[in-house]
Amino acid sequence: MKDTLLDNLHMADINPRICGVEACAPGHSFGPAVREYFLLHYVVRGKGIFRRGKREYTLQAGEIFVIRPGEVTYYEADMRDPWEYMWAGFDCAPPFAALLEQDVLRLPGALQNFSRIAGCGDMPAKEWRICARLYELFAELDAARGPAQGHGGNYVGQAVNYIESNYSQPMRVQDIAAGLGLNRSYFCRLFRQQTGLSPQEYIVSCRLAKAAQFMTEHGMSQEEAARQAGYPDVFSFSRMFRRKYGMPPGRYAARARQKQGG
Repeated sequence: MKDTLLDNLHMADINPRICGVEACAPGHSFGPAVREYFLLHYVVRGKGIFRRGKREYTLQAGEIFVIRPGEVTYYEADMRDPWEYMWAGFDCAPPFAALLEQDVLRLPGALQNFSRIAGCGDMPAKEWRICARLYELFAELDAARGPAQGHGGNYVGQAVNYIESNYSQPMRVQDIAAGLGLNRSYFCRLFRQQTGLSPQEYIVSCRLAKAAQFMTEHGMSQEEAARQAGYPDVFSFSRMFRRKYGMPPGRYAARARQKQGG
């Protein structure tokens, strides 16, 4: 097994955490366990089972199984034909998480994507290289998904566009639902099904990601970034920012500037 732990650089959109490859022994298993980040396994060869809650899947070469944060999962190699897989773990912003709704994915070109990710493990600046490869993987996922199907996807897409265009303004979930002509509880359920987050969680995540961008790419102060991202109260902003990124806004910005400066 080759397992590469990565430095947590707290990148705003896609933040790599781990990658690796393993040819499993017959019956080798992991779990039940809960992860704190997304984890994708690509099956190179062989077979095995993947279980999430009460759902169980028998998987083979060419398939990807998706482990989402906070979910209890279990997976086990086949006794006769144990699998070999490559994996990549990462945090990601809501628009990327929305592409990982399914438990099992089949993606043309996935072998090449995951091979490139695994190949970055011994390179200098491996976190940045893996981040670039993950962007390529998400581009393939988005292309494979195609247009959103049905009214549910359209409603959520409209809501996401509204939030990302108006994040700096005061907004309430019930007002967004009303603007779409939907009941609030139905809208929240639909939104979570499509994105994995509640509308309020998405609003917070969007605002914090924008604030991080304002500080690191535009040189804004903590106070100015908070205001531009829709947080009039800088203390509330700082508390939420620390919860998401694991450090105060000022330290986050300083670390980003230090890395950009080499």
